[in-house]
Amino acid sequence: MWPGRHTKVKLAKFFVLKAPKTLYFVLPNDPAGISGGNIYNQYFIKALREQYTLIEKISFAAYQQAIYNNIPGIYWVDSLLLNQMQPLLRKQRANVTSCFMLHHLESLFPEKGKSSEEVFRQKEKTILDWFSAFLVTSDFSKQYLLKNQILQPVIVIPPAVSFPVSASNNSYEGIEALMVGNLIERKGIREFLESMSQQSSQFPHNFSLRILGRTDIDPDYAKACEKIIAENQFLKTRVHLIGPVPHEKMPECYKNSNLVISPSAMETFGMALQEAIAFGIPVLACKGGYAQYHIENGKTGQLFSSIADLTQHLIHLVNNPEKFDEMRGAAQQTARELIRYTWNDAAQLFISKLKSLGIN
Repeated sequence: MWPGRHTKVKLAKFFVLKAPKTLYFVLPNDPAGISGGNIYNQYFIKALREQYTLIEKISFAAYQQAIYNNIPGIYWVDSLLLNQMQPLLRKQRANVTSCFMLHHLESLFPEKGKSSEEVFRQKEKTILDWFSAFLVTSDFSKQYLLKNQILQPVIVIPPAVSFPVSASNNSYEGIEALMVGNLIERKGIREFLESMSQQSSQFPHNFSLRILGRTDIDPDYAKACEKIIAENQFLKTRVHLIGPVPHEKMPECYKNSNLVISPSAMETFGMALQEAIAFGIPVLACKGGYAQYHIENGKTGQLFSSIADLTQHLIHLVNNPEKFDEMRGAAQQTARELIRYTWNDAAQLFISKLKSLGIN
């Protein structure tokens, strides 16, 4: 299947660019808010600026003005801004090339009662067809676009581990678990807490869990999580909602933990999983999106098809410390040397991909 006429025009414009162009990154109003996408943008743009001087960060309002005024450049629009794009789709400017940074799409985790295909077709396809190229963080995201007949160029630039890593120094006699994720439905935190609450009598007291993440994105969901903890005596003493932690302080959190739990239903990459594995910490995770590609069962952790299965295995580990010690030893022995791939490598790869598409 070949691109439609409109797509071919956009591709032609994209490939014939010759002179150096400013790369504008169009970011959400809260670019410092803690999320995987914002963290990726922060480190990636910083690395790019060290190698390609024509880099600017702008708001969506400034991007709109750039389109109206035909300001030359390559504009990379963050996926959080997708729903604001509709009024611009009829605006064509010869000097403006608009591209898309995919961190997440609603269709990847649609609301109940709607299918992924339905949401993609009704809300996303027309807008995504308008862009000239895509930046994604994993092959999973690239294949998702291809599966949905998005035929423009797709550049895959995985994130790097953002700080030096070392083995966890946790010597706690038991499991001191860590969960890293904002309290939103896609992360599965409420569902995991419900599962734990139902089986809390099977957990001995040598278990604790810290949950790091924002509570302001979906306050109702966050309050539901707080309620589950408050109403269960075991969870009240052993599970702690810490709130957001600045990314640069995460190494200390990993060093003081010996297990990472991820009940998330969908990860387009899963930076926290990558970081935990680099620190030699075993991970228990639900399958969903790219999460499964981080984990080698029996080596860096274990994958599960449901939160119920994950909870059952956690109970097994808590009550069989020799099994947990085996898992920790395997994770530390096979920890990936992810530090070899840096954000500078990511920036260089991106620039070379742009040149191959005719941007230099």
